[in-house]
Amino acid sequence: MSKEQSGSSRSGFRAAYRPPEGVSYKVKNSYFGSEYDEEEYQAVLEAMQQEWLTNGPQTAAFEEEFAAYTGTQYAFATSNCTAALHIGTDLMRLNPEDEVITTPITFIATSQPILARGAKVVFADVNARTFNIDPASIAEQITDRTRAIFLVHDGGHPCDMDPIMALAHKHNLLVLEDAARAVGAEYKGRKVGSFGDIGTFSFHSIKNMTTLGEGGMLTTNRDDYASITPMLRSMGVKYFFEFEEDELPDDETIRNFSFDVVEPAGVIPRNNRMNESQAAVGRVQLRKLESLNKRRRDAAHYLTERLEEIDEITPPYEDPDCKHVFHLYNILFDGSKFGATLPDFRHILNHEEGIQTAPGCNMPNYLHQIYRVRGYQRGLCPIAERVHEASVGLPMYPRLTQDDLDTIVAAVKSAVYKLKHR
Repeated sequence: MSKEQSGSSRSGFRAAYRPPEGVSYKVKNSYFGSEYDEEEYQAVLEAMQQEWLTNGPQTAAFEEEFAAYTGTQYAFATSNCTAALHIGTDLMRLNPEDEVITTPITFIATSQPILARGAKVVFADVNARTFNIDPASIAEQITDRTRAIFLVHDGGHPCDMDPIMALAHKHNLLVLEDAARAVGAEYKGRKVGSFGDIGTFSFHSIKNMTTLGEGGMLTTNRDDYASITPMLRSMGVKYFFEFEEDELPDDETIRNFSFDVVEPAGVIPRNNRMNESQAAVGRVQLRKLESLNKRRRDAAHYLTERLEEIDEITPPYEDPDCKHVFHLYNILFDGSKFGATLPDFRHILNHEEGIQTAPGCNMPNYLHQIYRVRGYQRGLCPIAERVHEASVGLPMYPRLTQDDLDTIVAAVKSAVYKLKHR
């Protein structure tokens, strides 16, 4: 393997943002989905001067402020959203005999923790307009083994929560909301991550708010979950002042130490803590989040008003009951009337029009090798497969200028025109 190949494999996700040789972009995609200024820089410097550099006062304040923002009882900062998802599955005590219904259109991290617990992943199809899990398809997949629903507010658009929660209540199912891509989104005026038993959020580099590149949060309104989550994210450590008197060990040598190590939820926990610099930046980002999301929404609405004039393009849908925060701006392309494919369209945008596109909706999870070796096959969710094969992501982040937006619109129109008249 060459050094160039080796570097590309190690930097995987970052490498996907590099332009092809000889291509210069007018508008790039960004590996940074937010914006930093002097406030974030100062927050890091102040956090570095603390005695505690991890799991300290900044983390506690960030958790309290995030819980208030989302309208939840509790919030727990984690090293990343994947860690929050693993903790969530541990809290639910999923077992090999359980089935969990989830969406195929999501990053693989949503369903991997289900597999890690030995439970069966059952995929429900998506809504063709929102790309979110379809409540009607969920209902079709429920069996006497179904234990939970893991939904994803994909791209920043909330799921249709009323019918989903009605199904959960009817069948006594747990609900986890993966809001990794939807921090700040609302369904009927209520923040995502506050409906289910658990909510999880991502502060990765590309997300709407970010904590120095990585970070996550778990939210819940359940006291029983909140009581053991700190141990689940910190190696099972339980300090003796947290024990009831009858729980304390008889051995004086052990009692003279500061903590014991337990197995909450019957698992051996990991270290999934957030450090203080990340939390300090998270607090600043949270204060800016509404403004950052508004800039995304304004940009998205501007694009939509102009792109919906093009017959071959379907812009992202926003339900009137929802507040979409446009982490992604995925459009659908249909060139069937003139024999053009999605790769044709992307090639012109990237190589001739100077717009850096991205793959649109995630490839259905069950098409990845981790599921193929378990017997999952193409055809499970026809709508998910169709929107994946027809979608492309246009640049979307709060730093886009008016000139950038006009350039994107002109490029899409030009690409469609070229394909029609080639």
